[in-house]
Amino acid sequence: MGEIGTGNPQAISALVQLLSNPDLDDDTRRRAAYSLGEIDPGNPQAISALVQLLSNPDLDDYTRRRAAYSLENVVGDNELTLVVTALKGNLNSFKKFDENLYNFFWHCAKKMTYPAFYQAWHNDNTMP
Repeated sequence: MGEIGTGNPQAISALVQLLSNPDLDDDTRRRAAYSLGEIDPGNPQAISALVQLLSNPDLDDYTRRRAAYSLENVVGDNELTLVVTALKGNLNSFKKFDENLYNFFWHCAKKMTYPAFYQAWHNDNTMP
């Protein structure tokens, strides 16, 4: 799917719409998350959809791993602060430790300066 729709806004919109369907099976959700991570790095619509997906506490672990990996691929340096701020509350709000989300934050911390990560972590604003 990533090769077919590279940079294609219609493909991105279709994948985002697919991910928002609560009746979607786990396998299709994983594939859509993977494709979003391959189609258009830096795309705000893809980033927002993956953040929303990772904010779902009922998401199965394999899909969560795929979404976190895709978000690492698609998020650019300019979006790291917004994404960290948007997802930080999920690290402690879920019933069990989320290793995938923890690893994503570790990835962000390595790419950001300490002051930038600190500010993002302690910021109360969220993504639009």
